[in-house]
Amino acid sequence: MHSTFTLLRDSSLLRIFATLPKMNGMKFGKVKRMHGRVGGLDKLLDRIIDGCPGVTRIVPGRIKVRRGKTPPSFRAQYVTPSGLKCLFNGTGTVQEVFIVSDDPERVRAWLIKNDFIEASTEGKCD
Repeated sequence: MHSTFTLLRDSSLLRIFATLPKMNGMKFGKVKRMHGRVGGLDKLLDRIIDGCPGVTRIVPGRIKVRRGKTPPSFRAQYVTPSGLKCLFNGTGTVQEVFIVSDDPERVRAWLIKNDFIEASTEGKCD
């Protein structure tokens, strides 16, 4: 019985597979879009990644369902070893958002200056 590699080696498919990008360990874009995101979050993240200096990557995190209907809001929660953890409140949901940066204080100041978060959330970051 032949292995899959042996069959591919003898065919033109090997040339096709050799030209495909390798998926392991590669990052596609600055916003990770592999997992689900709350409605309205994509536009917000695209504006942050395009305009905020110092942001190297944004990784949306866990989505939690909650009661009540609140208007969408975005707030900085605290500084992490890799950047800044934020929360996006959608209608009936809350999603964690991790902003990867070498200078989270600069990112937080930019978010306040450009009205992504309110200055009152400034004291909530460690």
